[in-house]
Amino acid sequence: MPIFVLLIFTLSLFGGWRESNITAIDTIIQTYESRLSCLQEHEAIPCIERHPQDPRSDALAKTFSMSFPKSYYKAKLRRDLAILKKQKLCFGKALTPQEAKACLSP
Repeated sequence: MPIFVLLIFTLSLFGGWRESNITAIDTIIQTYESRLSCLQEHEAIPCIERHPQDPRSDALAKTFSMSFPKSYYKAKLRRDLAILKKQKLCFGKALTPQEAKACLSP
């Protein structure tokens, strides 16, 4: 019985953390997908400004887009989207923080 109570307590603590991580990842995924669709018609910097994220990330994205061709920035966004979707899946499947960490490590 005490193990069951401990398991329920651990899951309740992890549940909020897991849910907040999934929500944050969803927000980033939506931003990146919006940027990718914008890149079909426009250059990178206007797309970054139309679909902002945090200022540090946007500054890095602008620097990257000015340093490399548009196709490299699109490839980077696609790669980052794949990684984010894997992270979301790991957080969704994991029952404990240790399981999430094990899923995320290569």
